[in-house]
Amino acid sequence: VDPMAKIDICCEAIMRCGVAAKLAKAGKQKKLDKSLKGFLNDLPYVKPMDLKINLSTDGIATADLQNSSIISFDGMKKISFAAGGTGNFYNWITYVAKDKKDNRYCHVFDCGPAADDVLATIGQVFTIMIEKKIPRSSSIRPSAEAMNPMYFDMSAPGQGVPPP
Repeated sequence: VDPMAKIDICCEAIMRCGVAAKLAKAGKQKKLDKSLKGFLNDLPYVKPMDLKINLSTDGIATADLQNSSIISFDGMKKISFAAGGTGNFYNWITYVAKDKKDNRYCHVFDCGPAADDVLATIGQVFTIMIEKKIPRSSSIRPSAEAMNPMYFDMSAPGQGVPPP
């Protein structure tokens, strides 16, 4: 799938999740090409919750905002690409990763005003890995300590992008 089609798929996934969660209205969206509709489920699995996101060269981990228990982890080897939303969904981001059976799926997040920073940080992680020739590990799972809010907590106001 070409890069522009990947972005279209991501934007559609963001819109479907936002509408399914009743957090936003669809508004005017570019229609997804019929040949790409097979990449997405008609009804996305949506579970609105407050999370913190940990972005590193190991991967992307999400944790419960209250107790830091890890909810999900995707090693960088399994992450294909990321994209941001548009229009009513500008503050939303998604990344596409493979699960243990190599099926691709989208994680979609409403990042509020931090969306640009989150997306830029994901890009920085990929850049660091390429520049330093870091192998894309898929087996390292972060500890609860690694999810410490002091490390990188997008819920902290003004935290911004961490240094590379």
